[in-house]
Amino acid sequence: MKKRLSLLVFSALAVCALLVVMPGCTGPEGPTGENGAAGLDGTDGTDGVDANSFCIECHTMDNKNTVKAQFAMSSHGIGNYAGYAGGRSDCAKCHSYQGAMETMMTGMDTTATSIAIPVAFKCDNCHDFHGSLDEADFPDYALRGGEPVSLISDGHMSEIDLAGSGNACAECHQTRRVTEPYNGDSVNISSTHWGGHHGPQGNVLAGVGAFEPEGSMTIGNTAHTSMTGCSDCHMNKEGGTDVGGHNFSMTSDTDVENIAACTACHASATSFDVANIQSDIHSLLDDLHGLLVEHGLYSEEGIHDGGHPVTGMYPANKAGAVFNYILFEEDRSLGVHNPKYVKAVLTNTVEMVEAW
Repeated sequence: MKKRLSLLVFSALAVCALLVVMPGCTGPEGPTGENGAAGLDGTDGTDGVDANSFCIECHTMDNKNTVKAQFAMSSHGIGNYAGYAGGRSDCAKCHSYQGAMETMMTGMDTTATSIAIPVAFKCDNCHDFHGSLDEADFPDYALRGGEPVSLISDGHMSEIDLAGSGNACAECHQTRRVTEPYNGDSVNISSTHWGGHHGPQGNVLAGVGAFEPEGSMTIGNTAHTSMTGCSDCHMNKEGGTDVGGHNFSMTSDTDVENIAACTACHASATSFDVANIQSDIHSLLDDLHGLLVEHGLYSEEGIHDGGHPVTGMYPANKAGAVFNYILFEEDRSLGVHNPKYVKAVLTNTVEMVEAW
């Protein structure tokens, strides 16, 4: 009896095992039934807000690639300025990405410490997120800055307020290092690098900061000071990809001038030498250079594009004459930035030196 019961149990277990390991068997699927009744229609939603389609006027891959290519060709993007000065705390504000970003936040002229690995400028040195996405506010290009610029050269006692995007540029493009050289009876020209440094365009455009002797010409400013921002000319896109835009250059590597930046106001212009202003300023700079060399105030060889100041203690008017030469030479526009101011100051300076 026990053997028979064990056999029955064994047989049942074997059948169960086979049922587990064998695939299930199903019959063919029957025909699909008829669709049920349709449900009730839902409530219509409210219309959405129109997207800011104007964003893609700028934010396209074609535009982005063009900007990147132009910026890479520009002095801002090449980055050689970062390698030699971007790490020094007193230079980093305008010579490295890190220095510009730090001083923008702190409001200081120097960084807290030196920068070990300074790098060239990037997009967010000049651009922030748009303050508003309202089409009525465009184009604002999300530019940083825009507030009047406090001048380093006089210890932040005064400021300039340029048109358009000029203030953003003038944060760096202003004279540095020295206070006005003509304050006091004697001025120490302390080194061959003395002067307003190499980017005084903001001062020249605003018509401030030069030594202003009296003479035959009345010193004043042209309309460029109040009507023209830096980007109106230096970012004009009509001249091609190797000038204007984010290249910022006014002249191509093949010496083609971006005259389109001028003809909007000066319709008959065929070069930057409108009304012979560049020719006149070039001649005045040559005259002043020769006079300064003659009086032992300037060397014909060295630092500042064909010379450098001779160190020593000088009367204010002599130091001022040297300062003016360096200021307008390093502006590099040959008067275009502010023709009336540059021509008057240089003319009166030359007259003053000729009378010594």
